[in-house]
Amino acid sequence: VASTNDGLYLGAHNYWYDNGSFKVGDATDNMTWDGSDLVISGDLDATSGTITGATLSGGSIAVPATGTPAFQVTSGGVMSATGAVISGDITATTGVIGGWTVGSSQLFSPASTTSNRLTLNAGGAPSLSINNSSGGVATEINSNATLSTGFGSTPTLTATSLSKTNNLTTDTVASGVNTY
Repeated sequence: VASTNDGLYLGAHNYWYDNGSFKVGDATDNMTWDGSDLVISGDLDATSGTITGATLSGGSIAVPATGTPAFQVTSGGVMSATGAVISGDITATTGVIGGWTVGSSQLFSPASTTSNRLTLNAGGAPSLSINNSSGGVATEINSNATLSTGFGSTPTLTATSLSKTNNLTTDTVASGVNTY
């Protein structure tokens, strides 16, 4: 043996020494143990097992291995995480966030009916819609800076009390209504 270690030596890539270190494989795909670190060069195929408190089963991984996992990824790509902090872009076309239903291009609540629903619409002409108890649009604010209602008329703003403080100025608009 061309080494100071005693043990089983089959070649430069296959040995097991009496100090517990070993190497099995070839020059590029191998597994080595130096007494503290296990290093695998090449692919690792496993259908089940435990890796430092994680469970690997049927292509899914769960952490911790026992009880209810705080982190899990299934072989189908479904991820669940308790207490996750996620940075970067998130894309969703379905689901629920804080009681708001995610649609393909909108957020809305409640999900069960269009009655009394508030909807935030995305896209080329974003808008905010409020539905009445019949499910029809009662009010909509759109990106064209217009306000419309489902009542067949342009909404009006009426003030029963308006007080002037500090440096407010008065301008007269064409309809004769004073604005501050």
